[in-house]
Amino acid sequence: MKSVKQKMMAGTVAAALLIGGFGGVLTHSAYADDDDGDAAITTAVNTSIPLSKRVDLGLDQLVIKASGILDMDYEDLQDALQSGKSLASVSIDQGMPSDALATKLIGDTQRIIDEALGANQITQDEANTLSQKAREQIENRINKTGYQDKAKTTGEAKKHLLQFQYKPQAESLAKLLGITKSELKKELEGGKSLSDIAAEKGINDEQLTSKLQEDMASSIQDFIHHK
Repeated sequence: MKSVKQKMMAGTVAAALLIGGFGGVLTHSAYADDDDGDAAITTAVNTSIPLSKRVDLGLDQLVIKASGILDMDYEDLQDALQSGKSLASVSIDQGMPSDALATKLIGDTQRIIDEALGANQITQDEANTLSQKAREQIENRINKTGYQDKAKTTGEAKKHLLQFQYKPQAESLAKLLGITKSELKKELEGGKSLSDIAAEKGINDEQLTSKLQEDMASSIQDFIHHK
């Protein structure tokens, strides 16, 4: 009998694959069968959806992010800002040059932009515009005295600080199952679970779960080492 834990993991990942994009479409690029070479099959970016709905750069959580980078308690950083200091001056007090803080914050935002671009959620032109605007906003905000995030409460801060997201890699899952990403998408949209698809390929839940755990391990490592 399949364990409940294994079914839950496979089912959760299947759902994540389906709702990871807009309109229930995988946001990863899909590839043709291996026999057909490496020709890519991509879908057009749905620009009818407002850009702000397609990607969240987290620019309203700069204080939250800075507290992690500076290894400061969120409330202590809030107190310093409320006393009239800027994120830049607090960074210097903590022994980190303000430009280093800006670089880390900009780098985190750029990572989000790159992921959205790779997931086909934004166009290259939109990515370029977002990168420029994000850099300007971050540099302005860290030098503003008394700057405050929109997420001001301790509860909200903790929620953002402790976020952990596991995004399954559609390509590796499809490869494990012996199908293409487009075929995986079609099977999931047809109502099958990953466990169902795997069983048809002679792969049991233990093998499937092991693969998912391997993929999850890298995400966990990124989470626990995030600063």
